[in-house]
Amino acid sequence: MREEMSPANSRAIRRFGPRANTPQTAALKRVPEDFAVRQRLRQAGLDAAAALPGAVVPSRQELESQAEQLLGKLELPRAYLAFAMVMVANGWWLPRLRGISPSRRLLLLPRCLDGAAGDGAELAELRRRAQAAGYRTLVADGTPPVVRALAAGGIDGIVGVACMDSLEAVFGKIWQLGLPAVAVPLLDNTCCSTTADLPWLEDYLETRDAFAAAAAPAQMTSYLAALRQAAALFEPAALAALIARVEPPAHDSALSETADIARAWLAAGGKRLRPFITLAAAVAMAPPAAGLSPSLAAQLVALAVEAFHKASLAHDDIEDEDEQRYGQPTLYRQYGRAVAINVGDYLLGLGYRLLCAAGRELPPAAAAGIVEQMSQAHVLLAQGQGAELAWRREGAAMPRSAEVLHCYALKTAPAFAAALSCGVLLGGGQSGAVRPLEIFSRHVGVGFQVLNDLSDWRDDLRAARPTYLTAIAAEACTDDAARAKLLAAIRAAGGSADEPPVAAAAGRLEELGAFATAEALVERLRQRAGELAARLEPAALGQLCGYLTELILA
Repeated sequence: MREEMSPANSRAIRRFGPRANTPQTAALKRVPEDFAVRQRLRQAGLDAAAALPGAVVPSRQELESQAEQLLGKLELPRAYLAFAMVMVANGWWLPRLRGISPSRRLLLLPRCLDGAAGDGAELAELRRRAQAAGYRTLVADGTPPVVRALAAGGIDGIVGVACMDSLEAVFGKIWQLGLPAVAVPLLDNTCCSTTADLPWLEDYLETRDAFAAAAAPAQMTSYLAALRQAAALFEPAALAALIARVEPPAHDSALSETADIARAWLAAGGKRLRPFITLAAAVAMAPPAAGLSPSLAAQLVALAVEAFHKASLAHDDIEDEDEQRYGQPTLYRQYGRAVAINVGDYLLGLGYRLLCAAGRELPPAAAAGIVEQMSQAHVLLAQGQGAELAWRREGAAMPRSAEVLHCYALKTAPAFAAALSCGVLLGGGQSGAVRPLEIFSRHVGVGFQVLNDLSDWRDDLRAARPTYLTAIAAEACTDDAARAKLLAAIRAAGGSADEPPVAAAAGRLEELGAFATAEALVERLRQRAGELAARLEPAALGQLCGYLTELILA
C-alpha cells in the first residue's frame, strides 16, 4: 500500500524547479513518504548505533549492515537503505555532537532551500535562532566548499540538511574525517519539490549536553587535524616562509614573474589531498605530542608533494587542452602555453629543493627514500601520460582495456604511493614498509581513474579521448559490424558541440555494458584496497588507508 505523507506530522519546506532522478536513487535512495515510518527508522537508527564500535568511525559497510538489519526487523523495503544508513550514522554521531558548543558548530543548508517560499519562513526562523546561539551558517552544494570551511578551523560539529545524493557525497566525507555531524534528509531527491522534517532539524540544532564530551571516547580516530594542517601550509604567510627557506625572493620583476605565477598557482584551489595524505601518514607512524604542529621536514615534504602535483596539472592541461581548472581558466589559457610549461618546470625544481631542505632535517636513509619515491613517481607518470598521448594520434588503434588500466596505474597510483610512502618515512618507517603501500595505491589509483571515466564520459567523448569505457565497449563487440558501429558513434561524438551524437555514443557504451563493467571494477578495487588496508601495520596506518579507500572510491 502506498504511504501517504501527513502534512500535520511533517512541517516541510518546498521549492519548485527541474525534476531529475536516477535509477540508483529509485532503487536504494527512496525516503519513506509516511512521517511515522521515518520516525520509526530514526529511533531504530539510534538503537542500531549502539552496536557499533565507539572509537572508530563506522565504515560504509558497517552502516549498511546495521541499516539492512533494522529494515529487516521493521519489515521495510530495501529501497530505504540509504535513508536507514543516515539514521544509523546520526545515532552514532549524536552523542558526540552534544558536547560541542553551538559556537563551534556549522549549520549547513543546500542552495535549493535558500530563500524558499511557503514554509521557508519557518526555516528562516530556525536559521536566525541558530545564528543567535553562535552557529555559523553555510549555504552550499558539493564537497569542496564544506571541506574548505572545515580546513579553516573553528568548526567541530555540523548540523545539516541535504538530499540523499549529497548525504552520500558530502556527509559521507565529513563523517570519514571524524567530525561529528548529523543530517536531516530532504524528502525528495530533486529540486522539484524539496522538503525536510523541520522538527528534526530543530532538535539537532538545540541538542547540547556539557557532559557528553566526557562520555564520548577521546581516542576516536579523526583526520581533521591533518586536513587543517595541510590547508595551513598554503596560507600566504606560511607558504612564503617555507619557500623562503629554499629560495629568497627575486627583486627583478622579470626574474620574479615565473616564481610569482607559480606560487599563485600552488596556492590556488584543489583539495590538498596529497599533502594531507603525507601528513596523516606521518602521524599514523609516529603520533606527535598533543597540539604540536607537523615537523619542519614534514611541512617541506608535504609542500613538495603538492608542488609536483601542480606541475603535472599545468602540463596535463596543455596536453589535454582543458580550458577550466578550479572554476577558473587553466594556467596556459591565462598566460599561454610557453609560460605554463615554464611554470610547471619551475615547480618541479622547487619541489626538489624543498625535498633537499627536508633531507637536512632527516636521517640519511629517510631522506634518500623520499627522493627515490618522488623521482620514481615522476618517471612512471610520464610513461603513463606518454602512452595516452600515443593513443590519441590520428590513426592509432584503440587500446585494449588491460592497456588502459596499466596506463592508469602509471598515471595516478605512483602519486598516491609517493605521498603515503613519504609520510611513512617521515614517521620513522623503514623502506620495507613501502611495498604494500604501492600495491594499495595501485588499487586506489586505478579505481580513481575509472571513476573519472564514469563521471567525465561526456567530455571524454567530445575530446575523443580513449578511456576504459571505450576500450571495454570495443572488446564487447561480437563482430566487425558492431565494432564499426561503435567506432562510428565515437567519431561522430568527437568534437561535437551537439548533444545527440554524444548521447548516441553513450547509448552504444551502455548497450555494450561499459558503464556496468566499470562500476563493478571500481567496487572490486575498493574491496581489495580495503582488505589490504586492514592488514597493514601499524593499525593506525591501516585505518588511514581504509579511510582513504572510502574517501576516494566510495
